[in-house]
Amino acid sequence: MKPKTIKKEMKNLNIVLEKIARITLGSVMFISTLLASLIVMPFYLATLVITKFQKPKKEMIYVKVPANRSW
Repeated sequence: MKPKTIKKEMKNLNIVLEKIARITLGSVMFISTLLASLIVMPFYLATLVITKFQKPKKEMIYVKVPANRSW
């Protein structure tokens, strides 16, 4: 093989490898975000549902009554 054809082949190989690296990196990023959302989403939805259906707490009001007062 001539040096020029070797350089050309190396350039083509570099382009192919770069494309493969981009595709794999993109798919890894996509899968990791998908997994993260799958792990987080149920907890998020559960908290939403719990806060939605939780009854508001009735606060008790305590009044001090003097002991010597007759009602």
